[in-house]
Amino acid sequence: MATSRKTEVAKVEEQERSVLLFDPSVMAEVLRSALSPGEKLDVFALPIVKIPPAGALYWQLPDGPPAQTLSGVIIARQPVRAYWQHACDEGGGGAPPDCSSMDSLYGVGDPGGDCSECPLNVFGSGKDNGKACRQITRLFVLTEGNMLPVLMPLPPSAFKACQRYVWGLAAKVVTAWQVQTSISLRQEKSSTGIVYSMPVFAQGATLDAADRKAIAEYRNGLLPLLTAMPLAEEPV
Repeated sequence: MATSRKTEVAKVEEQERSVLLFDPSVMAEVLRSALSPGEKLDVFALPIVKIPPAGALYWQLPDGPPAQTLSGVIIARQPVRAYWQHACDEGGGGAPPDCSSMDSLYGVGDPGGDCSECPLNVFGSGKDNGKACRQITRLFVLTEGNMLPVLMPLPPSAFKACQRYVWGLAAKVVTAWQVQTSISLRQEKSSTGIVYSMPVFAQGATLDAADRKAIAEYRNGLLPLLTAMPLAEEPV
């Protein structure tokens, strides 16, 4: 009986363990103090987890072995747009985009202007009947025990899947940063026969009141820094 009781207590303690192992109220100030005047965070400031190539079903994490599932709290979803005149396979890799939009509404660069009226933002303007201007979804995911989120740049093919998940939570009066989320992968095939990986989102446990309050403070302090990060290179 005593052993059973100890097991039950251990399970409860594991379930109630916080994803935050730091004081969120000081995190934003620590980051701000590390930046010189005029400096911004860039994509190299955060660990990056990309969709694997060729339909692979494992995430290549920044540290540790590959994993089938990435779990954490989605701090923010930021749809952005980016256009490269020359793609990676044409020698354009590693360069900033020729035109980009941090709000998916107005582009800055060449050609720039209203994204809704841009001819590069229509299907058929890019390869495989896609759009020349890429709709990238930046996910900032806080994993357990880490002070900074990982940046997960999702390709255009994953835009709707992520949107449906976040909107589905909203329909239940839940925000993405109030729950744990698990992101796995499944294989898909395009109309032209290209095999690729599609993220699959699953809602996990709801954070307790203390964690929800801490995450809210964390987001309020860090979101302006995270979402202002410019696109420095073609990420997906």
